[in-house]
Amino acid sequence: MSTQVKKGVMGGLCGIAVLLCVADVWIFLWTPKPASPSDLAQRQIRRLQAHQAGAEVARQDIGRSVLQLRSAGLPAAWSREYRQLLRTRYNIAEGSGLGCTGTEEEFASIHSYNRTMRVEIERKYGQGVLEQAAKDAESAFKDKHGMAEPKHAADGSQPFRSEADRTSGAAGSRR
Repeated sequence: MSTQVKKGVMGGLCGIAVLLCVADVWIFLWTPKPASPSDLAQRQIRRLQAHQAGAEVARQDIGRSVLQLRSAGLPAAWSREYRQLLRTRYNIAEGSGLGCTGTEEEFASIHSYNRTMRVEIERKYGQGVLEQAAKDAESAFKDKHGMAEPKHAADGSQPFRSEADRTSGAAGSRR
């Protein structure tokens, strides 16, 4: 390799090294600091309060004979059929919900609301009624659109992830 080519390569490498160094400083300056134990405790408290609030609102709705499910996350392709089926068969409405964005507390509230509402719906209409309605809606979607398989939401099993999530994790996701 000629001396000029070596100088060009070395000059280019030095330029890249300076750029990487600047990028490292930028990342270092903009990297969030780890949460302190008190921050984590406050976050847990807010999430617990949101769970309690969501369950309380659901109990109030049940007391007024209002059955509904709230949505959160990316809906399945057949969620329209699911909502219509719940409305016509069981008089279950779709309540307010979130799309794919929301705070941790909002997802926790929706999760607890739906978990509480699910218990009442299954008490009134039978165990597994929501899963059966989801299967029927998926089938209706396939028939209507001539599809072998519908395009599912991220978890692929329910039109509203928060409604289907029975874990104690964050609402709207399966963890």
